[in-house]
Parts: sequence; C-alpha cells; structure tokens
Amino acid sequence: MERLEIMYATMQPSLRGRWTRLIIRETLTVVLYVIFWKYEWVRWSLYIVAPLVLLNLGLLSALTWGVPRKIEKLKAKLEEREMA
Repeated sequence: MERLEIMYATMQPSLRGRWTRLIIRETLTVVLYVIFWKYEWVRWSLYIVAPLVLLNLGLLSALTWGVPRKIEKLKAKLEEREMA
C-alpha cells in the first residue's frame, strides 16, 4: 500500500509535464491538419491519429484521476478489514 502511494507521489510531477506536452502536441497537430487539409492523405491519416490521441488522453486521465481513486478505495477496504 505504501509503495503505491510512494509511486503515485513520485509520478505526480511528471504527470503535469505530460499533460503540458500533450496539450502542446495536440495543438500543433490541429494546426498542421488545418494547414495541410487540402491533401487527401492528411485526411486519411486522421483515422489513425484520432484514436491514438484518444488512447493517450484516456491513459493519462486514468493515471491522473483513476489511480488516486483506486488507492483510496484500497485504503478503505484495508481499514475495513483491520476493523473486523
């Protein structure tokens, strides 16, 4: 349990940097799509890029908000078992 908390506390600063890089990268991607939209292959590449962006966003969201929730639920279960 303590290991999970230590791992999450260690990851927290790097998550802020990952969110920042994600925002910059996706903003640049949108700008490039707008500029090069006239090329057909760019439009087709959107079918590959969009799911990858959503996957990246989902994983980063899970790390940022999902892991702390899981840690709290696990703490509650462990405390409940210790009381019984």
